[in-house]
Amino acid sequence: MLANLTRRCSRTDARSLRSLSRPPLNASIVIPTKPMPRYRVMLKGAPVFLLDVDSQRVERLGFYTTRWVQAASPDEAGSVARQLVLEELERTGTKNPPELPIGLAVENLAEVSWFEAARKGPGRGFTFHPDDVS
Repeated sequence: MLANLTRRCSRTDARSLRSLSRPPLNASIVIPTKPMPRYRVMLKGAPVFLLDVDSQRVERLGFYTTRWVQAASPDEAGSVARQLVLEELERTGTKNPPELPIGLAVENLAEVSWFEAARKGPGRGFTFHPDDVS
């Protein structure tokens, strides 16, 4: 009986996979004419409030970081990079008060080859420095 059940499930799965591989009759397929460009985006951000584990004090810091993204335009590349950085900082548990959100600015943006982007990966990490309040 168990073998019969297994056989029935695998036949059902195969049928559903076949139907997924065919596009609907009214769907249009878009074939890109050229590959989407890749960009190196260098960002500057501040203020970030992080807990210093040794002193148990919250420190106000600024940072620099680089992200490698694929986007249709330089503006979109900057937006994608900003979103990636904000999501990463959110996961690390910044202690920013609601009235002082993290500000991000694109310092440098350059289109790069697919090879350089693939070799570098998406980018991660930050270089922190004391944030001078001005």
